[in-house]
Amino acid sequence: MLALGAAAFGLCASLNAEEPAAILLRVEQANKSDMNAKDRISRTHSRKLHIFVTNNSSNLLDLKVKFEVFGRSMLTHEIVKINEGEMPLQVKPHSAAYADSIEAKSTSSEQHWDAKAKKMIEPSGATIIGAGVQVLQGAQVLTEWYDPESLKEKWGKAQPLVAAKPGTAPAKPTATPVKPKSMLARE
Repeated sequence: MLALGAAAFGLCASLNAEEPAAILLRVEQANKSDMNAKDRISRTHSRKLHIFVTNNSSNLLDLKVKFEVFGRSMLTHEIVKINEGEMPLQVKPHSAAYADSIEAKSTSSEQHWDAKAKKMIEPSGATIIGAGVQVLQGAQVLTEWYDPESLKEKWGKAQPLVAAKPGTAPAKPTATPVKPKSMLARE
């Protein structure tokens, strides 16, 4: 029902001392939150990350983009991992490439009184609170982005909200090269 967007810029990284700020990272978030009109207690949150990596060096780069979407458990109030993934990304010299994360979805319910069962229902699920992206070349992190910044300490440490069911394959993220806006203006 309600779609919101946000953009943020990552830190710049240098491939060597001769080329300052060789890699630029920009992340846009597509957020959506829906409430069930019948019970007004359950909410579904979703977030998709649009990741832009710009290569300002004169080298072809084979990179790996990792992302995590974080949430807060309604029951324990701990930070949990809603979704994670990684994808290869090849960025040509002096150009940009675009990567799309898979959509992270989470459903949450607040604590409430069930009149039919005549008992208190515990809260369940999680709400999405933020995300993080890392761009790696081999094992070296070239640049990273976190929203909010405090999630950096939770990277790789947060427990998943729900374990994946055996036999189900997660959706694959996509990555495609794009022309940066500055190059489009010259044509």
